Amino acid sequence: MMLQEQQQRLIYEIVHHITVSQGLELIEIKISRSNKDVLIRILADRPQGGINLQECSVLNRSVVEAIDKEGILSEDGYSLEVSSPGLDRPLVTHKDFLRNMNREIRLWLKETLDGKTEHTGIVTTVTEENLKLLKTKEKKEIIVPVSQIIKGLLVI
Repeated sequence: MMLQEQQQRLIYEIVHHITVSQGLELIEIKISRSNKDVLIRILADRPQGGINLQECSVLNRSVVEAIDKEGILSEDGYSLEVSSPGLDRPLVTHKDFLRNMNREIRLWLKETLDGKTEHTGIVTTVTEENLKLLKTKEKKEIIVPVSQIIKGLLVI
């Protein structure tokens, strides 16, 4: 039996390789155990956002085939869940904001900017350091340092 840490690393490498080869981005992978049962949860998305059910299904089949072929979890039962991050997922990283270009988001900041710590607007530009937000009500653009963002949410 392979050590759990080695299993997890190998599973991560397989999943990462497959998501990249399918033009997707691996957002998160969680591997949990209950006795001999293993649950693998994969969150994936397109770099621009908007993964669909068909893409999740193809990714799921590809990962199952690869894990079975490698025989990583042969003596253990395992379940695999593949899903999208969801619309209500908090936006925190540079990539999260890139995925939500031209969409309306709400941001909470560590310090006040323009007299407020909460801002709503459309993401117009994203760099490693800043994002430009077109404030819809005030009809003006503000530049928000990514380092100041506590979290953001897509306005649904």
